[in-house]
Amino acid sequence: MRDVFNAPSALNLTVVERNTVELLARMFDYILADISLSDDVKSMLAQLQFPVLRVALSDKEFFSRESHPARTLIDMLGSSGIILDRVSQQLDPLLGVIGDMVERVQHEFETQIDFFSDVVSDLENFLKDEEQKAEQAISLPVKTALSEEKMRIAREFAAHDVAIRVETGEVAGFLETFLLDQWIRILKIAHSVKDEKPHALENALKTMDDLIWSLKPKNSPEERKELIAKLPSMLSLLNAWLNAIRWDEPERVLFFSKLSERHAAMARAPLELSPRRQLEIAVNIAQRASNRRLDRFVSGKRDQADEDASKQVEALERGMWLDFTDDDDHVARYKLAWISPKRTGFIFTNRQGLQAFSMSAEELMAKCRDGLVTTLLENSLVDRALTYALRDLPIR
Repeated sequence: MRDVFNAPSALNLTVVERNTVELLARMFDYILADISLSDDVKSMLAQLQFPVLRVALSDKEFFSRESHPARTLIDMLGSSGIILDRVSQQLDPLLGVIGDMVERVQHEFETQIDFFSDVVSDLENFLKDEEQKAEQAISLPVKTALSEEKMRIAREFAAHDVAIRVETGEVAGFLETFLLDQWIRILKIAHSVKDEKPHALENALKTMDDLIWSLKPKNSPEERKELIAKLPSMLSLLNAWLNAIRWDEPERVLFFSKLSERHAAMARAPLELSPRRQLEIAVNIAQRASNRRLDRFVSGKRDQADEDASKQVEALERGMWLDFTDDDDHVARYKLAWISPKRTGFIFTNRQGLQAFSMSAEELMAKCRDGLVTTLLENSLVDRALTYALRDLPIR
């Protein structure tokens, strides 16, 4: 574009026109150096330099008006170039559409600025049609992701239900293991169906609480009678729930053996505990409770890398494009096609809604923390190019 200064007609250019040429040349320098655009797209955008120069020289609003049709077209062609299929770009129909748009500007633009609006409209219609087809393509992955989110949330609630009981320090070690390994599975199911079967969750929570209560010291005849009266129904419910999750491993037999031994020992224990024994029990409970609270605090505390990754995931919006780097340092570009209602699941696809894959928020945060996911720039290509062009602009 700077060849304009070498033409004989350059002698007739005013200072404003010379500065316009230089500013536009610097703007295209930035665009054509953008590493996110392929060489094919850069070659096509380069062909717009002189049509856009004619616009900038005739319309002073080009640089000041963000919504100027010519600027909008460059932005859309640039953003379209970024989302081309990187593996088989030559076969991507969008590349042909970009080429057609550029050729149309070269051959049909004369002086009417509204011409660019027509070209923009045609490109928008093409992309909108692709978007509608992509929406249909991800309907099944979305259905699956919704189900997965429901179960993820159910498990979080189940884990919380167990954690608040375990952290008191009053739960026996073997029972704590049982609750964390097996009963949490039961609570997960109960939480997942609570809208349809609310009594299932109530029953599962009550059975857990009764089980925990049954192993606490019984220091009066009344408490022991209550235990004996509750045991048959409690054990029946316990077995029914364990049958529901098909826990038939040898560990189940071992668990009930320990449970029976504890109940029998409790029935034989002296009713009155010595003050020393009472103090030992209280200290042990307090120590276990303190350890549980400390464990939760440590596991819940995130370092700076986690915080940054969390903010990166929280800032994601549907329609954004991200680059994923695999173990072999290959980079693949995907669109964020869907975010679950609770933002615990994300679905990524190519532009046509194909090659869909889902990730949980935790998985995505881990990739962001490890630098394996980067978000493509969202702001206007022309805005960025102009910011660069205006920096230390030489005045002619």
